[in-house]
Amino acid sequence: MEDKIISDFDESLANEAGVKIAIRVRYLGHDKNENRALVSEYVIPGFYFEVAEGIIAGSDRGEFGGDLFFIDRNKKVLKLADINVQDIFKFGSSYVVVSGLDHLGFEYGKLHLLNFSEGKPIFELFFNLTGSPKKLIRINSDSLLLKFRRNSYLFNIKGILSRVACE
Repeated sequence: MEDKIISDFDESLANEAGVKIAIRVRYLGHDKNENRALVSEYVIPGFYFEVAEGIIAGSDRGEFGGDLFFIDRNKKVLKLADINVQDIFKFGSSYVVVSGLDHLGFEYGKLHLLNFSEGKPIFELFFNLTGSPKKLIRINSDSLLLKFRRNSYLFNIKGILSRVACE
């Protein structure tokens, strides 16, 4: 497995691409001749959420993976997870990160909880889901509807995930 070395906020790439956030990730990997080399890749997150502590940013590249980053106020980047981020929702003082993948018969989904303690992110798994949500609908400040291929669930920040019948 490749070792991640450093992630940097890349302001010039963000400006050039006309986006708010661009991140350069450098790691020890392999070049085209399979030699060990320093490799760079650029990530332009599809989702971001500005928080008091900085920015939570996530990407979903399907079968090619995804990332969840935290960028502090000094633009220092911390990679929190290798996950396909489908969306980020605020519930009270917590953030729920929905991740999942549905590709070639392989399907999974997860709800993660992100909190902050003394300005530092605490990221943890909250629920394993029956699959990858096809649609996410914010119901109110406390609830989120997750629609799957064959069923739906209602999640609330109290930690309750209930199956519901809906069209």
